[in-house]
Amino acid sequence: MKAGGSIQYALLESYSELADFDGNVIVIGVPDEENLSAGMRAAAKLLAELKKKYDLEYIMMINSEPHQRKDFSKGVFSEGTVGKMMPFVYVRGFLSHAGKVFEGLNPVSVLSEIVTRTEINMDFADAVNGEAAPPPTWLYMKDSKDRYDVSMPLTARGCFSVLTLKQTPSELLSEVKRVCQEGFSTVIDRMNRNYAAFCQKTGQTVKPLPWSAKVVNFKELYEEAKANGGESLVREYETALQEILKDMEAGKINMIEGNFCLIEKIYDYIEDISPRVVYGLLPPYYPNVSNIYFDGIAPAARGMSEKLSVYAQEVYHQEYTKEYFYTGICDLSYINIDDPQKQRASVADSMPLLGQYYDIPFEEIKEISMAGINIGPWGKDFHKLTERVYKEDLYERTPHILDAAIKMLLKGEDN
Repeated sequence: MKAGGSIQYALLESYSELADFDGNVIVIGVPDEENLSAGMRAAAKLLAELKKKYDLEYIMMINSEPHQRKDFSKGVFSEGTVGKMMPFVYVRGFLSHAGKVFEGLNPVSVLSEIVTRTEINMDFADAVNGEAAPPPTWLYMKDSKDRYDVSMPLTARGCFSVLTLKQTPSELLSEVKRVCQEGFSTVIDRMNRNYAAFCQKTGQTVKPLPWSAKVVNFKELYEEAKANGGESLVREYETALQEILKDMEAGKINMIEGNFCLIEKIYDYIEDISPRVVYGLLPPYYPNVSNIYFDGIAPAARGMSEKLSVYAQEVYHQEYTKEYFYTGICDLSYINIDDPQKQRASVADSMPLLGQYYDIPFEEIKEISMAGINIGPWGKDFHKLTERVYKEDLYERTPHILDAAIKMLLKGEDN
């Protein structure tokens, strides 16, 4: 990323020294891309303001993340990026002494079953035009105990990262609900089988255990609590939210813990304490974006990958291929959108922290909607000790290829 940023700033410095530069180039250096993309989310608002103030027409967003190669002899241009969502799962069990395991329900067993059914499960990895998203992986998984005692934990919670090429939040959450229901039912069936075996060995009468698989989303849990607590719940929830936000800003708790603290507050008003699973979404949300989905591509931006491939072959004898999705996750997710109201509604009911701690300027993204491309140097071993970038790309090829792209765009060249 530093390599790509240095290339863009070097070009900006070069352009600033030209007496006859014709056109407008906006270079935005944004922080936080590896966390919540606060920089790019704020940049979308800034770009909307600049567009209105100066009557600009945005042609194309060029990102310069380093690219990875499947074939080391071929560079890669990306005309979009994967989306990312982070479903959370909160499991409420039923307390029991470890010597009376069939009188309780251990939430760890339910969460473990859900993890098993989702971790690197290719059923969650959608595919488009021969490209596939990497399968999901769990980033956080804990029970609620903070010290030893002989009872099972009351709750277990976790979240996992899902990369998408075409899935919507509602489609993903529907699949999460199904997995939670099936995983919960599997645990209950296994408990009943083992309880029957225990009863046979101890000469007891076999009875079905009282548990059933109950799964609700965050909004359903909140509405249930509100029906019980009314305005009292609303006030206490808002107070708790503000306190949690302060603790998060002060670094006392992280975003994931803050999310689950809110669910614990809601449970103060839940009368049904039988085991259940609650699911929803945590920030961040990166929409999947690709030029193949965007109808408003400016004429000069059409076929950019192909035009640059010809240029690179002619000048450097270097072959480049095109992909529709950059799979490393990047800020191109916030360059265009079709229906901002629908996008907002799709995450609002499932993301407790949306609107206070975290928000996405869907409306401004709609205003600045443009095509996008990633033109970056060749990199290897991202996030590893051996992370590096190809020197020839950094100092020679990529700056000239990026310069060629900008000149094509500003001259209005089309196919």
